[in-house]
Amino acid sequence: MKINLVVIDDDATLRRDPFFLVEIKECFSDIDVVFFEDSGNAISFIIEKMAVSEKTVILLDLGFPGNSLQGTGILKIIREKSLIIPVIIYTASNDDLIIAQELINLKTTAFIRKSFSTADKLKILKNVVDFLDIDIAGAIEEWIKSNSEERRNIQFITTSDGKTFTLNDLLNDIRKETLTGKRFANNLLKLTVDLISRNREKLND
Repeated sequence: MKINLVVIDDDATLRRDPFFLVEIKECFSDIDVVFFEDSGNAISFIIEKMAVSEKTVILLDLGFPGNSLQGTGILKIIREKSLIIPVIIYTASNDDLIIAQELINLKTTAFIRKSFSTADKLKILKNVVDFLDIDIAGAIEEWIKSNSEERRNIQFITTSDGKTFTLNDLLNDIRKETLTGKRFANNLLKLTVDLISRNREKLND
């Protein structure tokens, strides 16, 4: 599965940084690194990728020049769209502890200081990428996105109290971690475990 590593940082020299040009490519064969100095274009790209069967990991700087939207503001917009996209804070700032609680509240996935060694950066990134393979919410999102748009807009389930949901409704609930989304993911996981335990289904390699 292709992974888009979206780097949102006003420092254009990162495009020539060996960490992105060489180290990441050698460590991850299925990652495409995409750079954005403009937050608006970055957010548009992320929303576009949310609609297709591709995974996304975001590397986000905190400080941007002038009156530009700052990293926490960008993160808030991303979290309005999805709470399950991994966002790694990537910064040279020494003031990040001041906003640490805000970053935690916005469900920051990990933190990388630009001064970290290449080995430490790759280790953190690998942990995040590996998590994508075991994250139940991400797996359900991937499955839903693999369906055609027509099928995703057809009534999929009806709850005991008569509420109906399409796959797109469930996808939105899963991304925003609503009670409905959490219940659906939990029930689907229980059903999967039950089917496997009864030898009615086999896991694909």
